[in-house]
Amino acid sequence: MADAYETLAADYDWLFDDDALADGGAINQPAAARLLQRISRTSAVLDAACGTGIDAAVLARRGFTVWAADGSDAMAEGAAARFRRERLAIPLLRRRWPDLPAATGERFDVVLCTGNALVHATGRAAMVQALTGLRRMARPGGHVVVDPVTGRSFMPSARSSRLPAGW
Repeated sequence: MADAYETLAADYDWLFDDDALADGGAINQPAAARLLQRISRTSAVLDAACGTGIDAAVLARRGFTVWAADGSDAMAEGAAARFRRERLAIPLLRRRWPDLPAATGERFDVVLCTGNALVHATGRAAMVQALTGLRRMARPGGHVVVDPVTGRSFMPSARSSRLPAGW
């Protein structure tokens, strides 16, 4: 799948309408939107599947402290270009989900893996590694939002849930 994103990255933003580019896409889906409305605007948020940085940029403009990550070099380069164009100081990690905890000591109030991104962790072992990496990026009591938007979802509905301390 990484090769597909290397090719797609240059044209990725054409998949979104003007409203999504201005106001965010996946962060406006119910699970993420409800959580983002409930938390403080000073909360630290990791967009762990940032793609070209659309949602991360919107969150930063809303006042959140945002970090971004993507496993595709080309998508991460697109995000970095967006952040420079918009003069946003968003740290960017070029890492896959299992590798995120080793990449930084920073932990977050909210970790987002939205926009159907998690389906790219193929197979049970990859899925467990991805979810474990995402969970480890959350502070104790933090939130991890996984939002599969495919009709063939492995979950009946996406929900936000608070992680128990020590989990």
